[in-house]
Amino acid sequence: MMKRIFTIGLAFLVILCTLLAGCGIFKKTTVDNANPTTLYQQNNSIDMLIYDGVAFVNASDLDWVAALDLNIGQQLGTIKRSNVTREFVDFDATIIDTGIIIYSSNERKDFILANIDGDFIPYYMWVEG
Repeated sequence: MMKRIFTIGLAFLVILCTLLAGCGIFKKTTVDNANPTTLYQQNNSIDMLIYDGVAFVNASDLDWVAALDLNIGQQLGTIKRSNVTREFVDFDATIIDTGIIIYSSNERKDFILANIDGDFIPYYMWVEG
């Protein structure tokens, strides 16, 4: 009788753990993956900038982005710090120089544009989760 209760309890525990793991209780959330510091640690040559607490990554090499017709919108600000590797705040950048002007995109809210020598380089909002 005790052996049967133990077996049923063990089976219940295994099923419960499987369900909880499947629901993400034991998994690390992917929200941390979108954190600028985490992004930089995963790829220290990443070209990104921070705006409104969100990382935007250079997307100029993506074919589907090149096919978009993105036009500059409102001026958002200028890059304040360059070559930043940790403790990111708004208008920090890992690659582009200080003083670069950042604009919104009229067509899409998930893109911002950096005016680099007269070229408007698209930066895509990096979100996961």
